[in-house]
Amino acid sequence: MSKSMYSLTNPQKSIWLTEQFYKGTSIENITGTVIVSQNVDFDALKKAINLFVKNNDSFRLKFTVKDSTVFQYVDLFNEFDIEIVSVQTDKDVKFLERSMCDKSFNTLDNFLFDFKLFKFENGFGGFVINAHHLIADAWTAGLVVNQVMGYYESLIKNEEISNEPNPSYIEYINSEKEDLESEKFKKDKTFWNEIFETVPEPATIPSIKQETKDLNCNAKRKLFTIPKETINLINEFCK
Repeated sequence: MSKSMYSLTNPQKSIWLTEQFYKGTSIENITGTVIVSQNVDFDALKKAINLFVKNNDSFRLKFTVKDSTVFQYVDLFNEFDIEIVSVQTDKDVKFLERSMCDKSFNTLDNFLFDFKLFKFENGFGGFVINAHHLIADAWTAGLVVNQVMGYYESLIKNEEISNEPNPSYIEYINSEKEDLESEKFKKDKTFWNEIFETVPEPATIPSIKQETKDLNCNAKRKLFTIPKETINLINEFCK
């Protein structure tokens, strides 16, 4: 059965171009870790992750090139196994996260995510997710945590789980296509073409292959602990 092919969205186009410029690197990887501070049912956690991928077609997007143009399509879901890594300390978990983050994806006709489970000696554990920016962003990371752990809680409590898929990424592709054909877009395009009649000097990311001690694009996560009282104030402000 032939698969429906879709053009890249505008956000994906910029990500794809960056990926081509730094091909073979992990510059577009988004990685996160979930630690469960209680005994983990790893079979249930594997099933929860599979349910997440099954019900979110953005995680089943694959990319292919035809006649020098890149397209994307949604592949069918097939249940997959997930490796369990034994760890001793939080430092081991950080090492696992870093090793996954540093590994580049083959972006053509492959799934662009990777999960690994980890298990402490006391039975606690969790999972690490690594996903390419073409299919995920920082907001996605929060959704992964909430949905996977929601499925997990339902599974260990033997509660019924809805197999209804989440909103499809194809809906977003179609909505952007409609927007690009609208009168508003045509007006916006005219405005910006006039603004950029003189093209400014482009911003650049330092080349990984030309790093110096003063200029490189390696990144590390910096963590800050926010007091609970401050978080409550932020949440109240957002409401």
